Amino acid sequence: MGKILLLTIIAAAVVLPWLFLAYQQYNPEELGTWVYTIQAGSEERLAYGRRFPLPIFYLIEMTCPYWDIHPISLPIYILAFLGLGFWLWRRRPEDKFSLIWFFVVYVVYTIFIANRNWRYVIPLFPILAVSASDFILFIWSNLEDAMRAHKTKLHRISLPKIVAAVFVLLMATSVIYSLENAYYWVGKEQVQVPVKEASQYVSENSASNETAVVLFPVNYFGPDAMKFYLQTYDPRERELWEYPEDPVDVYKPVFNETVLIEHCETLNVKFLLLYEHGDATYFQSDLKSYDVLDKMLNSGSFTLERTFGSYPHQIFIIRFLPNS
Repeated sequence: MGKILLLTIIAAAVVLPWLFLAYQQYNPEELGTWVYTIQAGSEERLAYGRRFPLPIFYLIEMTCPYWDIHPISLPIYILAFLGLGFWLWRRRPEDKFSLIWFFVVYVVYTIFIANRNWRYVIPLFPILAVSASDFILFIWSNLEDAMRAHKTKLHRISLPKIVAAVFVLLMATSVIYSLENAYYWVGKEQVQVPVKEASQYVSENSASNETAVVLFPVNYFGPDAMKFYLQTYDPRERELWEYPEDPVDVYKPVFNETVLIEHCETLNVKFLLLYEHGDATYFQSDLKSYDVLDKMLNSGSFTLERTFGSYPHQIFIIRFLPNS
């Protein structure tokens, strides 16, 4: 810590050239967008970062960001912090290095980055994993020494053996619980959205001068995914736009079928694609995907042509009827 000035100079020598190159390569608006994304992102992101008191936000977020998902299972998390306490007590050079790593990352992302999410502090996860394993090895080593000191025969029960058995059982249960958490998470996020099939259908059944619309884009289905597959099946530049302009799982949507019809007529739209999104409502609204679909079909200017996928991850291919 006595060489903090030297560390600051080294950090500046690394960061300042990068900032200079970034300023030369990107315009000020893009750099401003970067800074805004880091500092805020959106009102929804800022509200998310205020769910827990500031000093302990990441202490809760790293293990319980959602009610059913745990990036680090609670038993392993407790062992990890017991390991950090063990390092503070032991204070070897490697312990001090790891503790500095942990506290620097935690303080920087807690104090200086207003846009908070557990993914941002993933650099802490290796430290917590090592501290948990180090603490487990420390306890096991002491239990082994205790059993040797008693020199009891294998078939006789003694207090060190009982403690060791309980310890092994708790560790095994913690690991199995962590694996079950991970399995559940992967299964929940293993979503199959038929973007590829829908994109191929649009490419094969429309001319290059006809445009397509991604309706109510969300995290699972947006225009970027569509563009990727459209270029795969049709290398020509094909117009693709989205309505509304902002993702509706982050911003409250405004849906006006009259405005949508006018845009479709102006932009020579043939197909509109709507992701089912299950029974979820869009951000801060009562609208669901089926409400949007019903309004469009009832307007008489649209018809449902094809459906790809299965509930709750279907994509509806809707054809625009220009002169209806």
